[in-house]
Amino acid sequence: MRLVANTIFCLAFLFDNVVSQDDAGKDLGDGDLKIIGGQYASKGEFPYTVALKSHARCGGTLVKLDAIITAASCFYNGDQKVEASTVTVIAGALSIADPKETGYQESKLARFKTHEKYTGKGSGHDIAIGALEKAFVQSANVKTAVYASSKPEGLKDALYTIIEEDTSCVGLGWGNTGAFVSDEVSGGAESLKMVEMRVLPQRECRTAPGMEANEVCIATRRSADKGITDGDAGTTFACQGKFFGLNKGPSKYKIDQKEYEGAIVTVIWPYVNYFGLELNVATSYLHEHTFNLVLFSFIFVTTINRVIH
Repeated sequence: MRLVANTIFCLAFLFDNVVSQDDAGKDLGDGDLKIIGGQYASKGEFPYTVALKSHARCGGTLVKLDAIITAASCFYNGDQKVEASTVTVIAGALSIADPKETGYQESKLARFKTHEKYTGKGSGHDIAIGALEKAFVQSANVKTAVYASSKPEGLKDALYTIIEEDTSCVGLGWGNTGAFVSDEVSGGAESLKMVEMRVLPQRECRTAPGMEANEVCIATRRSADKGITDGDAGTTFACQGKFFGLNKGPSKYKIDQKEYEGAIVTVIWPYVNYFGLELNVATSYLHEHTFNLVLFSFIFVTTINRVIH
């Protein structure tokens, strides 16, 4: 009986931690600061997503501990390229305004390379790679991106399957949503946000001329939801925990007489060889809340079996 009592206590503790995480993946529906149809990201949920701070705010994806992929437009101030040393990359934190946050790491860029065919904001091939002055230290909150396949064609096939099955994906960013009071004052949100998105069939997508194979369109699930904004350029676009591309810029789509907010996404597979990327296909990161649920189930089943037998 003591075993059962102790187990019930442990299970109650675990369950409370699973369902009562403060602000973790929390829908902000009717709070003072409201993201319509969106959520705050949870700690460690997207350990490969980074923020870039320079003349403008952008996002990026950690492809190696010392390298990021982001939008080429993030390295231009008007028509002029910025100096790499003026760009700070932040990893491991939800708030880019709090260096004291647990897991916060930052590094300056040592150099970057934009795609040779990128000609300016709004053009195709809006993608770049950046090398850090110092590598980040891998932790629970800082990890490199994982992919759906070890081959570029496999990534393409995986995303087409997601389109066919209408699987939900996630758009991320620190940009201005227009629904966040503090965003309107500061020009951007300080904490990482996420919104559920779907990848549109090509017939519903307006990509740059000649970029049909390199870009896809994403849109919110509900017409009232807020989508990707200018401050989210370069930020990770992920499906089922895997890195598929990066946000190029906001867009709007009219589907069945309803208007949806969304974005153009530069997909990663056409650029794997160009940038020499290594496609890590390790298991997607198990978020701590999912881990708690798994642990809860394991302890429960194990205890029941011991009591029965």
